[in-house]
Amino acid sequence: MIEQKNYGVINEIKPSDWVSGVNSKIVWKDVLGTDKWKNHLQATENQCYHTNYKFETYSCVNFTVLKIISNQCNLFLHNNLIPEYQLNLLKGWNYIINNSFNFSEPHNAVLTKTSYEEDTVKGNSATTVWDTTRKIGVIPQEMCDREAVKTVEEWYGPLTQEQIDFGKNFLKVFNINYEFVVSSVCSAPKSDFIKKQLQQSPLQMLAHCGTSQVNGIIYNEDCETQHSTELYDVDENENRLQFDQYEPYFNKLSKNYVIPYLVKGVITLKTEEETKALMKGTSTLTNKEQQISIIKKLLALYWQVIALMKKTSGFVGSVINKIKK
Repeated sequence: MIEQKNYGVINEIKPSDWVSGVNSKIVWKDVLGTDKWKNHLQATENQCYHTNYKFETYSCVNFTVLKIISNQCNLFLHNNLIPEYQLNLLKGWNYIINNSFNFSEPHNAVLTKTSYEEDTVKGNSATTVWDTTRKIGVIPQEMCDREAVKTVEEWYGPLTQEQIDFGKNFLKVFNINYEFVVSSVCSAPKSDFIKKQLQQSPLQMLAHCGTSQVNGIIYNEDCETQHSTELYDVDENENRLQFDQYEPYFNKLSKNYVIPYLVKGVITLKTEEETKALMKGTSTLTNKEQQISIIKKLLALYWQVIALMKKTSGFVGSVINKIKK
């Protein structure tokens, strides 16, 4: 059990937010079938950096949102649902490493203005992170990996313009939308309801960290929201299976666990035609490929100049010889 404090959740619902059954334009669809989200989870990551330099990022909302996006992208990838044209783009942009998607949390936390400073309300709201992410996109983990930093100030340090702009590439292939499926309640959602929502996407849970633990199962009757985590399944005993950003990472929550907020982020593929239209006028090459291409062009130009100089030199030499004669 982690210490009982707020790890970065700010409660907020905006009038523009979609709420399931009220104003949402998300159409429920079973994308999971008999598959399991556990087959597509990303590697464990701790929002409290690090083994040697411990500091709290208060970015639980960001970590959860990116995990949910990566899980769905992995589902598409692992089930060969991404058309070849779009797949090649994603690979060229280095979004896919070792047959998996993984995105940069520092990039997301900085651009969504997650707060970490003293004397501020630390963290962020689900509505802000989802709404901002659907506009700015996401970037590969390795493009902004701050694993080696020693302070929270470094973790939240400035981004390069390339890092800021690169997320738009993701949005040329995928759409990001979200809706609140449970909001402002003090009760435990029914198992059948959770199972149905999980058929479309893993769920972001904003809730208390738990009031007790018995035989490895965490119980909660508190309505306070302290932490954002991912719900990815319901087991045969109706325990909710949670993917956390703290060790031991994978937990079982009781079927009576009070969950004030559940958010469903839905990732869908653009059509190939939509992606091609967005790619018009832009290079499909990665930065490294662009650099190699430029070098090749410069080398080709160099050899053309050399060849021209040789021809010119031969012509001039021939004329001089004739004049001498």
